Amino acid sequence: MKQLLVSPKGSLFFEDRDAPVLDDPNAVLVETAWSAVSAGTEKAIIGRIRENPGMRTDDRRIGYANCGFVRDTGQAVEGVSIGDLVAVYGSDAAFAGHAGASAPRRLNFAKVPDGVAPDEAAFAAIATFPLNGLRLVRPQMGETCVIIGLGLLGLVAVQLAKAMGLVVVGIEPVEERRLVALSVGADFAFAPGDDAITEAVGLYTEGAGADIAVIAAGKSGEPADLAMELLREKGRISFVNGGSPTGSGGGAWHAKELEAYAVKAAGPGRYDESYENDAVDYPIAYVRWTVNRNLKEVLRQMATGGLNMKPLITHRLPFGEAPEAFEMLLAGGGGIIGMAFEHSGGGPQ
Repeated sequence: MKQLLVSPKGSLFFEDRDAPVLDDPNAVLVETAWSAVSAGTEKAIIGRIRENPGMRTDDRRIGYANCGFVRDTGQAVEGVSIGDLVAVYGSDAAFAGHAGASAPRRLNFAKVPDGVAPDEAAFAAIATFPLNGLRLVRPQMGETCVIIGLGLLGLVAVQLAKAMGLVVVGIEPVEERRLVALSVGADFAFAPGDDAITEAVGLYTEGAGADIAVIAAGKSGEPADLAMELLREKGRISFVNGGSPTGSGGGAWHAKELEAYAVKAAGPGRYDESYENDAVDYPIAYVRWTVNRNLKEVLRQMATGGLNMKPLITHRLPFGEAPEAFEMLLAGGGGIIGMAFEHSGGGPQ
């Protein structure tokens, strides 16, 4: 199979490697149809390697989100058959990024419902991040949610927040992304510094400010400072971008008694070896929304119309053009929001 790798100096190249072997009863063998780019994460990984050329001595795999067709199943796998389309969330045990095949364990894949196109389903793993981030801040119908940063994660968050019954205020410097946000359900979309933001966040909160803030922008302190300014007293912040309030202005933080939540990727189970590698699930009575359950819910939202990925996928390219596509992403050009690569994964068999 063909796999995309990053060299110790940060160049991207393909290597022919053996396809994974189905050696676990909880795994399935998946032939990749589409793989999706997690633009912020993958851009940061490549950039960090290029800025620190001595940090690695080996080639690095990249990517973690794809979908494809099941070619074989382990004895303990239930609910999917050979030929089914599944969405995959990559783990250390079964790489599932930009490669021709993967062998995910039972809790790292989910069957794709009818009506969801393969290129859209490839983004399911990425969409679990904002879903997990929203769950952490305990949204209630009618609350006002500020989403700072309207890239791929932010635009997914807009739609999921609307599906939860929230009033959504998007903040983004790029006008084209603000227009996309409005087209997929945002109630308001402003550039940072717009005087109308304060009125919008107080419109349905008796002037108190936003109930929730989701930060899907860069990791600088500015988005956190803006969120704290716009939130009401005892508001909640979710850092979907992997950032934190560290280094931000502390006045509003303490005065308003705000709550902050770091988002650990897709949810409970991520980075737990017993969950990801051994397929030991958490009882639903105690952990309602795990990685796998969030993955299934994202796919359900795609199938029922709560999450429309079509306007978010701005670039669909053959897998063979992946190195050049990443260079375009790193250069900051092309108006990229969502980028996906089509593999030669065929179809149901």
